[in-house]
Amino acid sequence: MTDIAIRLAGAEDAERIQSMLARLAVDLGETTAFASSTEILRHHGFGEEPLFHCLIAERDGTAVGLVLFFPEFSTLRGMPGVYVQDLWVDRALRSSGLGKRLLAAAARHGAASWQAGYMKLTVHLDNPRAERFYRRHGFANGGHDQTLTLEGPDFGKMSDPT
Repeated sequence: MTDIAIRLAGAEDAERIQSMLARLAVDLGETTAFASSTEILRHHGFGEEPLFHCLIAERDGTAVGLVLFFPEFSTLRGMPGVYVQDLWVDRALRSSGLGKRLLAAAARHGAASWQAGYMKLTVHLDNPRAERFYRRHGFANGGHDQTLTLEGPDFGKMSDPT
């Protein structure tokens, strides 16, 4: 594992990030729902006010993993945190410790950049292997929390100023 470097992604990495996220969508069986693109990632992740951060794991110049995350704030905890949106590790390196290294790097980045004091994520219900991985590293159910999503026409209605 010492031959794998983890670094902060830049706009020039948008195509590599897109490729890994597309592979994640395949792994999750979400290819029809996957709508991201290199242009979307470049625009929203590397502009004047980036909406996310991404760390890339590389071995000999080849991307073998990523963690995509962003700041969040909990009034209950009274502190900022790190929300992990996507974690992906190449199949050949799963169970190697790389996933934990990527999460740890995201935690360190959040702690140094916005004083994050916790990490939060959502795991797919039909991905028990991922759930076991996260639980093994100390993640637990959020108590009374359940993630709900508002999208499509309902989001349009909510965001309509009229």
